[in-house]
Amino acid sequence: MGTMRKPLNAIVIAGMAGSLMAQSTLAQAADNPPAPYTRVGPWVVDYDADFCRLIAVFAQGERRISLQLVQAGPSSTYEMLLSSPEIDVRRQSYTTRWDPAESTTHTNFFYGQADSGMRTVQLSTSLLDRPFEAPADPALDRAAAWRAYRTEQRAFARTVTSLTFEGGPRIGEHAITLVTGPMDRVLAALDTCGENLVQSWGFDPEQQLALRQGPEPIGNPGRWVTPDDYPPSAIQRGIGGLLKFRLSVEIDGSVSSCHIPRSLTDAEFSEVACNALSRRARFHPAIDASGKPVRALYLGTIRFQVG
Repeated sequence: MGTMRKPLNAIVIAGMAGSLMAQSTLAQAADNPPAPYTRVGPWVVDYDADFCRLIAVFAQGERRISLQLVQAGPSSTYEMLLSSPEIDVRRQSYTTRWDPAESTTHTNFFYGQADSGMRTVQLSTSLLDRPFEAPADPALDRAAAWRAYRTEQRAFARTVTSLTFEGGPRIGEHAITLVTGPMDRVLAALDTCGENLVQSWGFDPEQQLALRQGPEPIGNPGRWVTPDDYPPSAIQRGIGGLLKFRLSVEIDGSVSSCHIPRSLTDAEFSEVACNALSRRARFHPAIDASGKPVRALYLGTIRFQVG
């Protein structure tokens, strides 16, 4: 067992997962046009105690692709899951492009295949070519800045006609293009669902958006979960895990509750992760718009990996 410790990693990524940066549009070869998939039926809203999902199915002849947009509370980014038994992944990063304005986002992703043969690509992205950034000046109104960003996002969403994935997942030799149509109502439904989620967790969505400062970790979050916390049975099987976690942080900076909304791998990781986070995670408390410490949510990701 000792010889296996060195290649093990438990990585805490502050905030929601996803490495995003603006990227220029990748040119599509003239002799290799993307194959368009048109939407079959309406977007379907699916939600539970932890997540909001919007799901649509797209078709090209007999081929089908499922697209899911997933959020855990109000955010400028969302998880996107693209599923089809025919998806072929060529490399581990690529560009998503919303047309006709060519708003592009370069992102890394996770890929998996179920026993049924269904292949899924998961990434974190945003509709605009940049995620929301809170004002650097604490005197500025964060909630007003968020509303302005969301207004801009919705205005852009009304102009959208399609979504193209370039350089990563493909079907055959073609990039994947989904004819989505306008996305403003889709995003509005996702935002409303996210706000309702936060309220169901016992927090005021408006207050959380208006925080002058969110909970700030004390020390290095990368030490909250260590290789020593890796589940022994997972080590023996050589498997990893990706966990989203949600912490309730009190006005003294302590963690009053930990919840793992969803695991992308074995459930055994959830228990060890929450035990470690509850023992080790400490924060400077969140500060509201009036300068007072308040209870707040802290969302993050842990990646367990072998090698």
